[in-house]
Amino acid sequence: MQDPMESSNAFSFLQSRLCQLAERKTIALACPHDSHTEYVIERALQEGFARFILTLNGPLSPRLQAVIDAHSPYVRLLTCGSAEEASAKAVAAVRQGNAQVLMKGTVNTDVLLRAVLNKQEGLLEPGAVMNHISYCHIPAYSKHLMFSDAAVVPRRTLEQFDAIVRSVLRELEKEYPEIHYAVVLAYLPGKKNENDDFSDTIFPEGIEAVHPRYAIEWRNRWMLQRA
Repeated sequence: MQDPMESSNAFSFLQSRLCQLAERKTIALACPHDSHTEYVIERALQEGFARFILTLNGPLSPRLQAVIDAHSPYVRLLTCGSAEEASAKAVAAVRQGNAQVLMKGTVNTDVLLRAVLNKQEGLLEPGAVMNHISYCHIPAYSKHLMFSDAAVVPRRTLEQFDAIVRSVLRELEKEYPEIHYAVVLAYLPGKKNENDDFSDTIFPEGIEAVHPRYAIEWRNRWMLQRA
């Protein structure tokens, strides 16, 4: 069987999977005012796997206007007075459940991230750690690569890593109710604020007597014995 991640067919494989979705995913896109972003919008609409909420901080180009006119049932336009407002409205669309994906065009990354990290109206759960994954192709290498945290949290602590993993598990449990999980701890956590919730964790009996230096190894053996 051909590896779907081989560079020759990786993107066609992903495109095929997207086109097999039961319904289009909605992308909230802030400031779609450059040619690369316009191409993405046009291609996604033509392939039939996405609809868009476009938050504008400037006029549409003739090219993008023609694309929107051809796919008007799948595009909603929101006019904004600035990149900051466009970012906030795109983030709000995701937070309110009107979109599943957040994307940026010409807006600076720091402007969009300020909207994402806003404590009252952003996307992060209280106490959560932001994470990202990059997907790239290097012409000299045969396969595509995925890597995370190159810039957001490049040197994360074990607590931050655990927070990221638990956040992903919670999202998977929401999407797939048949999934049930528990995080097996190696160390007894200390409650730092009212948002800390350890109801999805297990602290193995007996580990409290283990020296912290050996706690992870003890925890791992405990898990293997019960697998």
